Amino acid sequence: MIFCSAANAEFDHRADVLLFINHRELNQDGLSEYDAVTDAGFGLGDDLSFTYRALRLEARPELRGEYGYGVGLPVTDPAFSTIRSPDRALDLGFEVGSGDKYELYFEFEKLFFSIQTNSLEIAAGRRPIGLGVLKYLPVWNKFTVLLPTHTGPPFIYNPDNAIIRYQFRSMALSAMDIEGAHPEDAVRLGQINFYGDSLELQSLFGEWWQYTVAGLAASTDLAGLTLRAETLWFGLDPYDEQYGFQGGYGLEYASSENVSWLIEGLHLDRGVDHPDFYKLQAPSRFSPLRAEDYLLGLMEYRFLPEWKWLTGPFVNLLDGSLLYLNDLRWSVTDDSEFTAQIKTPIGEERTEFSSKTFVFPDGSYLGYPYIFNLILRTYF
Repeated sequence: MIFCSAANAEFDHRADVLLFINHRELNQDGLSEYDAVTDAGFGLGDDLSFTYRALRLEARPELRGEYGYGVGLPVTDPAFSTIRSPDRALDLGFEVGSGDKYELYFEFEKLFFSIQTNSLEIAAGRRPIGLGVLKYLPVWNKFTVLLPTHTGPPFIYNPDNAIIRYQFRSMALSAMDIEGAHPEDAVRLGQINFYGDSLELQSLFGEWWQYTVAGLAASTDLAGLTLRAETLWFGLDPYDEQYGFQGGYGLEYASSENVSWLIEGLHLDRGVDHPDFYKLQAPSRFSPLRAEDYLLGLMEYRFLPEWKWLTGPFVNLLDGSLLYLNDLRWSVTDDSEFTAQIKTPIGEERTEFSSKTFVFPDGSYLGYPYIFNLILRTYF
C-alpha cells in the first residue's frame, strides 16, 4: 500500500497479524511437571519502507505475545517456550509485560537502509539473509531457515548485518558482515556468484564463528529437474580437531501441474556415528543435528486452487528414525493463509526421533515431542 508518491519518493507499508497455537506431547518422564503443553500466541507487525531514488529505508516494528504453561519455565525444561529473540548486536526491543504464563515483547525485527543501483547494492542494519541454494536444509543459510525439527513458535529472527554487492553481466561480487551479541558470533564472508541461463554457481570464503570457512554451491535445471548442491569446509586445517565439513544436495521435480517432489540430503561430518553417543545438546552451532546424515523427502499436492498439502519424512539415516511432516495450507483469501502442521516422531527406543531417545538410570526419559501447530497469517 503506497501512501504517497511525489518527486521520486514513495512511502509504503504492509501490516500483518500472525496467530498460532503450538501443542507438544513432550514424551518425557521425570524431567518436567508437564507431559503435554499448549501455548498460544501472536505476532503483529508492519513492514514499512521509504524509497527515494537509489536510497531505501525499511523497518518492521513487531509486537509478539505468548500465553501458556511453557512460558516462564527454565530453558532446560522440556516444556519451555518463548517468543523472545536471541541476543543480537543491536538492542532494538524491550519487554512490554510478563507473568507466570504470558509474555509480551516489542522489537524492531527489521531496520536497515540500502543504496541500490542497477549494479551496486550497499545495505546495513537488521534484515533477512539469503545464502546458498538449498530450500529446507541449511548448509549455508543458518540464519533465516527453520529446520524441520523446529519445535517452538513460528518466528524467524533476522541477524544484524552489512553487505556490499556489485553485479556486472552474469557475475556478482559481495562482502557480508554479520554481527552478534559477542565477538564469537561474528560472520564475515566474501562471495563470488555466477548466474547463467540454467546454471547458478556460488562460492563463499571468510571467517564464520571464529572458524575459517570456504564453500561452493550450485543449482541447475536439467530435463525438467532442478538440481542443487552446497558444501562448506570450516576450521584451520585438516589436522585441527575443530576442522569440519558439511554438504547438502537437493532434487526438485514437478510431475504435473498439481504435484511436485523434493528431496534434500544433509551430511554433517561432526555428527556422531552411533546412537550411543547422542547427547542432549546439539554438537555445535555448525552441527544442529546429532547424526552424520539426514534425508528429507516432500511431496507437494495442490488438490484445489486454495488448498496445498506438503507431506513426507525427515529421516535420520544413522538410526532409521524419522520425523514425519504433514503441512496443510489453505489460502483463505488473497491476503490470508491458514496452516495446520503435524510432526510425528517414529523410531525405536534410543533413536533420535522416538518417544524415548534418552533413558536415564533413575528411570526418567526424554524423547522427541509430537507437535501440532495451527497458524493463521493475514495481511492488511
